[in-house]
Amino acid sequence: MPYKILVSKGARNDATSYYIDIIRDGIRESGNECDIIDSYRGIKKKDIVITVSARVFFYLCLVKPFTRKMNWFQGIMPEEILLLTGSKRKARIRAFYEWFTLRISLFNFFVSRKMAEHYKEKYNYTKGNYFLMPCFNKELNTAVFPEKEAAVKDQTVFLYAGGLSKWQCIDETLEIYKAIEDRLKNTQLLLLTPEVEKGKQMVAQAGIRNSIVKYVTLKEIDKEMLRAKYGFLIRKDDPINNVATPTKMNTYMANGVIPIISDVVYDFKENMLQSDHILFVRGEKSAAETAEEIVSFDCKSINYTEIRDDFARVFNKYYNRDHYVRTISGLIKEKNVHR
Repeated sequence: MPYKILVSKGARNDATSYYIDIIRDGIRESGNECDIIDSYRGIKKKDIVITVSARVFFYLCLVKPFTRKMNWFQGIMPEEILLLTGSKRKARIRAFYEWFTLRISLFNFFVSRKMAEHYKEKYNYTKGNYFLMPCFNKELNTAVFPEKEAAVKDQTVFLYAGGLSKWQCIDETLEIYKAIEDRLKNTQLLLLTPEVEKGKQMVAQAGIRNSIVKYVTLKEIDKEMLRAKYGFLIRKDDPINNVATPTKMNTYMANGVIPIISDVVYDFKENMLQSDHILFVRGEKSAAETAEEIVSFDCKSINYTEIRDDFARVFNKYYNRDHYVRTISGLIKEKNVHR
């Protein structure tokens, strides 16, 4: 059975490519053909097409109405577009795309259990035709852990990696770090972002004394993360963050960086709350209160062998690429999701 994953060149990045490759490899392991394409051209009636957004799914139905289709829901787009633009009209259009796709799609990929619950509550989506797989792009780098203890010994580096959008809570992150910097000696903020100039301006406005702001590629990020002890993943308690599984959590842990994460990301709480080396902070606390909690956590002795073993348990169960490839393959072979 021929499958095609339709993703435009502009929609591909390091994180989405990894996720798409897992889906492709699972399909191929099931004995079916699967290619990644970037346009409608070449799609045939016999193909099963997987899209990576509800908007693309809708337009594919217009231009290729007779093909069978699946979709990967990366996030809840109406809520995201409303936050980014404030446009209720645009949010309603995105909601229609979601409703339509959930109604028509043969099979869906969701990034979290909370996402499935969100769609059930919002659109009365009661089907069981979906698979849960979090967003991630790295395997555990076990080789880095013997080096970490020496790398973080002389300075406590707090890392933030990612974009600087409002919903990513960069302002709150900088406020928390500034409060930490006022309490701990010899700290540094390492801000890795493609928006370097904006990042420098924001750091200066926050009054942060010691920082490095730069951009690195996914291939280079492991080296940069070596000396980082902690990584920020601060989020607000809203549906966008409740359903998300931010890739940076995986990136931090893969490189032995201890995540500092708001407890509003439901899937992480469900799968990682028992870890002794992930610091979940409560979203309703002030920056000063959160900083005090982090400083208190930092007083504990750190054993990177224990951290490696702790993170390995998460990767073996939650961030296990081979497991997802096998499971997708099994779904296609055993449950005949393409029929």
